[in-house]
Amino acid sequence: MVSSAASALGRVLWLNSPLQLLTDNGALFMIEVVSYACAAFMLLHAHASPRRSKIVLGTIFVYHLVLLGLGCIDQDLTITWYAQSTVMLGSGHLPLYLVVLHSMFYYVAYITTQRLHLQDYASAGAFTLIVLCLTFPLELVGPKFLLWTFHDTEPTLADRFLSIPIAILLAHIASSLAFYASLCTFVSLGLPGHSYQPEHALIEHLYPLLSILLSIPTSVLYFALLFHLICDLILIHPHILLLVLLSLGLAVVWSSDRLGGDLGPPQIPPWIYDGEWTNGWLDHALVQAIGLYTIVLLFLTIVVNPARLTSLSYHQRVGDCSTQTTYTTLLATTQTRFTFLCIVDYDEEFTFCNLPVNRIHTNEPWYAICGHRYGHKAFPNYLACMIASAVITILGLRAAYSLVRPAYVQRLLATKSS
Repeated sequence: MVSSAASALGRVLWLNSPLQLLTDNGALFMIEVVSYACAAFMLLHAHASPRRSKIVLGTIFVYHLVLLGLGCIDQDLTITWYAQSTVMLGSGHLPLYLVVLHSMFYYVAYITTQRLHLQDYASAGAFTLIVLCLTFPLELVGPKFLLWTFHDTEPTLADRFLSIPIAILLAHIASSLAFYASLCTFVSLGLPGHSYQPEHALIEHLYPLLSILLSIPTSVLYFALLFHLICDLILIHPHILLLVLLSLGLAVVWSSDRLGGDLGPPQIPPWIYDGEWTNGWLDHALVQAIGLYTIVLLFLTIVVNPARLTSLSYHQRVGDCSTQTTYTTLLATTQTRFTFLCIVDYDEEFTFCNLPVNRIHTNEPWYAICGHRYGHKAFPNYLACMIASAVITILGLRAAYSLVRPAYVQRLLATKSS
């Protein structure tokens, strides 16, 4: 019984040596440590906040656990492979720190969106833009720091901005929009009032979790419409589509904010969802968590040489360069890709550590790769994007967490300070 329990635990939780990780990939080690430090800030905020905020945080964590876990079930369908961190889930295929970071992005976006008090249609846009802004720097350095690798010939991932496939950013837009819309729909239609009701404890916990069942297929549908319909069938370039979506989202949020936010009743006071609503913006736990995450990523971008990084983990299988796989999308379009990674002809951000070709085992998903140095004139572009992302994030959080809505709450703060 003990051995079977240990075997079952091994399929769920996989621990690796932190010292070995520090030796192989110091950037990944630092990001993992920072992710757990940010989780402490996030839990501190949730602990001080009302019960519904705690339930939302739990719902967000389960959502990402399921969403990211679905991509690791079938290795023949997988297009992203993650490097080995200290704590891995699902037999070593899914790093825990990544679930934690994405949960933090959504939780910060949720609380920030609530503080803005925009109209419902603008709140969905604000939530999506905040998630995309927080995710962007991690997605930018992810392939470069060997945090994960992509399927080399997957047509969905062909169009990229530096090392980020545009489809990944569109997928973040689809998943965040689907989650926020589903969560708000279930909460507004199924839960009474705006604060936790102990007499309805069952539905208070059940309805947010049920929103996951709706948000996951909805996010898949949104992505199919965004990418396969607009890009594959209508032939709009993914870069143009991303620019249009960002411009449209910013215009909607800005116009709603200039109108004064949510002017109609009920105007929800901030203490309903934020336990630190009286704190200054620099003293807010969520701002401190995002500040730590942003500063560390910027620091790693400056000091880390990707060519010195190593990743021994699951990757795309190496094999015959001529074998192809064909699959059909939700919109009945046909996509073709090579089944295996062609060792003599690939275009990814890693090398095989100068290992002779005859020593690389074919059809094996577990092998070591090394980082690739920045290309000609590439590093200034990475650095500029990281600096711009950090500045936009900090300025945006400063504006959101210095703003107090509804208007009558400002009078309460003035009375308290006097």
